[in-house]
Amino acid sequence: MEQRTEQAINKLIDEGLFFSVNKSMLARHFLNDVLEINVFQLNIEEVSKEICGKFDYELEELPDEKEELYQFVAENIMRIKANQEPYQAFNHEVFLVMEDLRKINSMIQEYQSKQEDKDIDRYEKKKYEYLVVKLYKAKDEICEYMTGEIKSCVYKEIKDWSQIIDFSHSGSFNQMLPVRYSFRDREEEYEMSVFAGLNYKFKFLGTWEQLELKRLHSNNKIEEFNARVDGHISTHEIDNKILSLIEENHVLNKRGMLKQAIEVYKEGRMELFCQIIPLQIEGIIYDYCIELGVSLSSIERTSLDKKVEEIVKRDRWFKCHEYFKYDFIELRNTAAHGRLHENVNFKDTANMLILDLMYLCESLNSSNALVVNKMRKLIKRFEENINNEYAPVGSIVYEFIEKYRDKSLPLFYGKENVVEEIEKYAKSKKIIDYIYVYIMHPFVVSALSAEQKQEIVKVIVYLMRSKEIKEQCVNLLQLLAANSKEELVHE
Repeated sequence: MEQRTEQAINKLIDEGLFFSVNKSMLARHFLNDVLEINVFQLNIEEVSKEICGKFDYELEELPDEKEELYQFVAENIMRIKANQEPYQAFNHEVFLVMEDLRKINSMIQEYQSKQEDKDIDRYEKKKYEYLVVKLYKAKDEICEYMTGEIKSCVYKEIKDWSQIIDFSHSGSFNQMLPVRYSFRDREEEYEMSVFAGLNYKFKFLGTWEQLELKRLHSNNKIEEFNARVDGHISTHEIDNKILSLIEENHVLNKRGMLKQAIEVYKEGRMELFCQIIPLQIEGIIYDYCIELGVSLSSIERTSLDKKVEEIVKRDRWFKCHEYFKYDFIELRNTAAHGRLHENVNFKDTANMLILDLMYLCESLNSSNALVVNKMRKLIKRFEENINNEYAPVGSIVYEFIEKYRDKSLPLFYGKENVVEEIEKYAKSKKIIDYIYVYIMHPFVVSALSAEQKQEIVKVIVYLMRSKEIKEQCVNLLQLLAANSKEELVHE
């Protein structure tokens, strides 16, 4: 019935009714479709009986008054939030969209005006040009949103998800989340301050401390800003944290110069540190590309900003790219050409560079865009839960086999024995039991696409390599095929 309800609601959305009338009227049109009757011509007693027959209610459970009955249908059957009117929510969303477009147009005009200044620095002009292009893309994205996902987005917001108990039947948890466009509530990512990368350099600090540093930086209180940064780096032992990250990561550990550079920083030889680290950072960005699967031919002779673009294409969690494409390159070029000697406080420059290094090391060590990191996290979860009878070990093993059966974890991590234990679990009846209960449940299977079902087939075929569970795997394949045929019959 849930599926039929959603179909009827989607029909109302497509016909333009859902965001045009109030909930009471929506409920009438909804019942017309689902009950296949004209509720406008029936009295409340007749409508109530039809509702009871279709939705398994008792008459005494339904309101006696007409308007209250239709409110009940809207909120308990259509599952629209009690405090929401769809048309009001939609109108408010349109208002917010228009506000964002107004801001974007204003920012474009401002930045284009800045570019025309005769005294503008070449680097500054390039950054304004970049922001204008970025803003035009944001504008296009909003236009696509207005002609595409806006109705779906508003519907997700006014739907009462607390009434959905069986999430497997209604789809994944992500289906509950409204996805808008990049500019919404992220205006600062389209301002010049984005090139400083402050949102990401200070992730290790609390919200108030981050805001205070941004305030000092934007108000040009540089001395106080630098003093605070120095204090935070010392308090949080950023140098030691980087050393730990180097020890924990197979890519970083190969870069012997990194450890030496941190020792140089600890010794206070900041000028030397400023000369060493930009090149090391560029090397890490190169390594990052390789780990993400970028071909050598694509990055061997390309500029740093092109390498950063390759990372951004593949890693949506890499958020400091504007800094590395612009301000960092300017700093690197200055250091490479020996121009750091004039009016430069090496301590302050070194502090900002060590924060850049920290961000990159953390990203390389934790980003979910990297297969190695995702494998490490799954293996860790398996280690932590293998002896816990209440833990979802089956789901961990299934995910590992589904996604990484053809991958290998670098020997650097020394997890060969754990991987063997995962494979042993995958050859046992335990994994069969998990698949029967959680993967092959009719509600789950009915919500899967043909591609998702094909992935299940691939996993089961892989598990058939084990003689111990080969027969059960054959049964699973037959069950999956039978469920798929049954769905076609119902359709």
